[in-house]
Amino acid sequence: MQPLDFFSDQTMLSLKIALNGTSLRHEAISHNIANVNTPGFKRHDVSFQSQLQAALGSRESHLSLTRTHRAHLRSETREPALEDGLIRSYIESDTQMRNDRNNIDIDREMALLTSNSIRYQMLTRLIAARYNLMQTVVQS
Repeated sequence: MQPLDFFSDQTMLSLKIALNGTSLRHEAISHNIANVNTPGFKRHDVSFQSQLQAALGSRESHLSLTRTHRAHLRSETREPALEDGLIRSYIESDTQMRNDRNNIDIDREMALLTSNSIRYQMLTRLIAARYNLMQTVVQS
């Protein structure tokens, strides 16, 4: 029987990807705010939430085999890793806010920064709660 790996189960991997994506989005939003007055600057953003939800949904419908004895047959199919290519950075070049071809709306960026900060705090609290649960299990 294989030992349980609490640090790389689906929940922890999902939280890790969401935390990394949220961190990268924070950098992109900060970059946008810093360039609000740069002529021709185009808005940057990070996409990961819909891809993460789709990957989690496809994993739920996937039946994986667990080899509990060395005489059992091995599964020939490899399930794709959860973190493969889920976080994508892109530039919004199809919009224009001002005559200088800059498409940054400072009010929108500040609202996105606040929302993203709250999401980041929530994810860090979920990860901390998960580790506290593991600590409780180990100490019991």
